[in-house]
Amino acid sequence: MEVGPGLEGIFVADGTFDTSFPGNGGKDKQLVVAGSIVANDFNLDRTLDAAQNKLHPAELFIQRVDLRLHAPKQMTKLNTYGWHEVAP
Repeated sequence: MEVGPGLEGIFVADGTFDTSFPGNGGKDKQLVVAGSIVANDFNLDRTLDAAQNKLHPAELFIQRVDLRLHAPKQMTKLNTYGWHEVAP
């Protein structure tokens, strides 16, 4: 299902990273992010149709270590945080 990243880069939000769209204008399409997202909170609110939902994630995050390695020096001083997947 993955076509390519919809977002690519390092994104920093001072609030909530929200994957929903007003009026469901894309909430049923997969979001692919290649890179990193830093935010105070996350609202992962997409759902694919029943058949696709069993096979593919509604939000797919692809780690891009090269972005961090080639980032400007000012960005490399950010604190690093670990992550883990939690079962629903």
